[in-house]
Amino acid sequence: MSRRPVSDALEEHLQSLVRQHGIYVWRDPQLVFRRFADKWKQRLADSDRIAFPLLVFDGSMLELMLQLAPHMTSIERPRVLIYAGGLSDEQIRESPLLQACLAGQTGEYHPDALIKRAATGRVPADLITQHLEQPFDLGASNRWLRSLLQRPPGSELLHDVGLEELLDDLLQSRRIATQLDGPDAGLLLPHVKDHLHVKTGMPAAWWEPFDRNGPPTSRDVAMALLGWCQCVSFVQDLAVAPQSALLTPICQLDPALQQDCHQLVLRSQQGDPSRQQFYRMVAARTQDLLVPEHNILATHLGTFDTFLFEDDTILEATLQAVLDGSWDVAQIWCEQRAREDSFWLQEDTTRRNTWRLAQLTARLGAAIVAAGSLSAADSVTAAAATYTQRGAAVDRAHRELLQWQQLLIRKSLLPDTLRACCVHVQQVWSDWARQWATDFNAVCQRDGFLPTRDRQQRFQFEDRVRPLIHPEQTVALFCVDALRYEMAVELAEALAGDLPDDDISLDWQLAELPSVTAVGMNVLAPVADAAGRLELRHKDGELQGFSQDTFRVHNPETRKQAMHRRAGGNSCPYRKLEDLISQSDQTIRRSIGRARLLLIHSARIDIAGEQGLGPDVFAAELERLRTAIALLKRVGVTTCLITADHGYLLLDRRQATPATARQASSHRYDVVETQTVHHSSVSVSLQDLNYTAAGLSVVFPDGISTFDCSRPVKSFLHGGNSLQERVIPVLTVSTSTVPTVATAEEPECRLQLVPQPDVLDFSCVMIRVQSAGEGLFPAELPESVMLQLRVEDPTVRVQLCDVRGGDAVLKNNRIVAPFDQECELFFQLHGAEECRVPVTLSAASPQITLAPVTSTSRFDVRLEAGLATGADSEDASSGPTTISEDDATAAADWLSHIDDEGARSVFAHLQQHGSVSDDDLTRLLPNARAQRRFANNYERYARVAPFSVRLDVNPATNAKLYLREGRANDHSEQS
Repeated sequence: MSRRPVSDALEEHLQSLVRQHGIYVWRDPQLVFRRFADKWKQRLADSDRIAFPLLVFDGSMLELMLQLAPHMTSIERPRVLIYAGGLSDEQIRESPLLQACLAGQTGEYHPDALIKRAATGRVPADLITQHLEQPFDLGASNRWLRSLLQRPPGSELLHDVGLEELLDDLLQSRRIATQLDGPDAGLLLPHVKDHLHVKTGMPAAWWEPFDRNGPPTSRDVAMALLGWCQCVSFVQDLAVAPQSALLTPICQLDPALQQDCHQLVLRSQQGDPSRQQFYRMVAARTQDLLVPEHNILATHLGTFDTFLFEDDTILEATLQAVLDGSWDVAQIWCEQRAREDSFWLQEDTTRRNTWRLAQLTARLGAAIVAAGSLSAADSVTAAAATYTQRGAAVDRAHRELLQWQQLLIRKSLLPDTLRACCVHVQQVWSDWARQWATDFNAVCQRDGFLPTRDRQQRFQFEDRVRPLIHPEQTVALFCVDALRYEMAVELAEALAGDLPDDDISLDWQLAELPSVTAVGMNVLAPVADAAGRLELRHKDGELQGFSQDTFRVHNPETRKQAMHRRAGGNSCPYRKLEDLISQSDQTIRRSIGRARLLLIHSARIDIAGEQGLGPDVFAAELERLRTAIALLKRVGVTTCLITADHGYLLLDRRQATPATARQASSHRYDVVETQTVHHSSVSVSLQDLNYTAAGLSVVFPDGISTFDCSRPVKSFLHGGNSLQERVIPVLTVSTSTVPTVATAEEPECRLQLVPQPDVLDFSCVMIRVQSAGEGLFPAELPESVMLQLRVEDPTVRVQLCDVRGGDAVLKNNRIVAPFDQECELFFQLHGAEECRVPVTLSAASPQITLAPVTSTSRFDVRLEAGLATGADSEDASSGPTTISEDDATAAADWLSHIDDEGARSVFAHLQQHGSVSDDDLTRLLPNARAQRRFANNYERYARVAPFSVRLDVNPATNAKLYLREGRANDHSEQS
């Protein structure tokens, strides 16, 4: 044991200050430590190893500066301790010593602070307080502390044991725990209590619950230790004094002890799962002792949640702030609590999702306030520009809120208070969107519905696409049905992270009216004449595309022909987005060839919206676009342009009420023969829109209301004149660097997908990212790769539920999987119809080439409650007709995956007729052996079928009947 414990503490602290600052000027105006400084200087001079010199001011500033001069002129950073005894702050500022102070640091050491530093955590706090009442004498303080540090017999095990080391010992049954649980526990227990009193300030009253049933065990001691540290951490974080008498002593606890207790709490929350589970158990027990604190106001709680009731209190206050419209307050609390590393959210999915949804409601409200009003816009172009700058952020927050709200409703995890918050903020958004739409319609009626030429959709190909086309390069044009501007903002942000060296620019245009696929998608082709006129084809008010000379542009094929004619080149390949990302790099490279223009079409957003599948499918389509752009970059495409035909509105069905009782063919627009003004509606003649369609006008509901179409109003709507429907993105991604083209012989990493038996209500597959072999792939490949599980049918939504095995994790409905580790993926499929579909595993990371793999087995699709069972299209081109036009490829023949010829014939009969009896089996299979083989293996064959198969057996006759359940969900049926 040191004979000078207080002096040693002073030396250690001063040494740390010199190491930290280089030069440290130690002020001591009252010469309290002069004797100590002289002795320390002498000991340093006599030592062979001098870490730094100690210069002592002895009354001569000149002599001190002469001693300091060699150190100040050194090339290396000087390390000097200067004892400025007897000098006041003013004297130092007026002396040459000021230069040393500016080069380093200066400070004064109070004797009380020194004693606390040396003794805190080593002797009881009350003894320290008593000693501080006596006049300071460094020698006496050394003797006092040395006498108290002498360990009593029997306490040797506790010598220099810290809090975390002690807790580990108690929980892992090491030396101290073994003795506490043994026959000699009574000898060590008093020393343990004294030790904890010294280290944490734990009072004797804290032990009362643990002493009631006899001597505490090692686990009881561990609970007492962690529980008391939790209380200390809780009080340390409070903005007011605690109410419970049990916590009052903590207020007088030394800050160093408080910090030690908090560190133990923090490390326990961040420890291994068993330590975290122990923490939760102790916290639940401890917070029951703190009933008076449960009524504390949320504003009095700090930012660290020691106990669960703190999170409950803040969450309740956050939801109330949302209901009160205090968006900024709600956002602050959400930012503090709704973190992925928040302890109480880690294993509680319901709580985590509740906080996430609360955060989204607050974000939406704050975005609405920030967006302000549109009334100041003086033109259609200015109004649309204002929307891109402020309004789009509101609609993005609204879409993300609806996405999470839909997820929680499906899981029945939406508490009543949170549901009320969602309803409230939906109404706030509805009021905002209605006012902006009304103001925009007023601007259009005053100044015209068309923006300036550079913002008109009809000139996009000539002004935006054609200048990019080059004879030696391929430009990829993505025509994405219903890609709203705010979604392109999200996509651009993601691409900036994927492709940091590329030039990514986002601009906008206004979609033509009405904002439907038949108009917007066909006008993406060069169909306008030199004056910008459009020759609209229509029949009985139904829009049928545009004519260019004698050529009518009305579907994907005619659009491609019109674009090819203007772009030039030998070919103009056309691909559906889902087909493109399912192909290998080599296949895509061969199909593109030397084409100047590559067309990619995506209709999933529009189709999913019409089917009622909602925003979570929209997010998945953005991921597909990211994948496709990265894929095209790998195969040598240097420029991609992504645009849309129109946007959409997302309404709450309760808010989407008809504007009038007037009958119309669509909820959001109607084409009429005479331009008339109806109540709560606006109209414009097609001639004013520069269409060559005399006598026709288009009518829109004012605001975001709908017309009465004698059919239910859906939440997904388009066709009207709101900014959400009309502002479309023009996103350009270009690079000046042509990527190195891989050879066909280059080895690739591969994906493995093996179906597994269902577990409860979850489908399961085994997945693995298999490397090509050691040394066969570049060293710069990431440690893990992000994967996505998808279904080709756009009306089916994939929900990833859990992943088990290896180091794989789920993140944003994606799988982050390391190489060469198997893991089980649990998922569910939801759609508008009960059916069976295959799933495809593909890469979602742009940095790596992975060929997608599709399962031969099929998986059950669960009926999504409240979804439409068919595509209730609002216009002729956004429902089944659009699907038929764009479905260029037929589905794979699932029967080919059945390896037995006789079994194939049985399942073909089952698909056509719905049942197979014993008589049918006799006719379809050649002999009894084949029939037995089919009976033994029919479940394996049924996995690849697009429908479920049920086997009924008559108990009286033992006759078998195979029955088909559900339909075959193939793309061929949609086409």
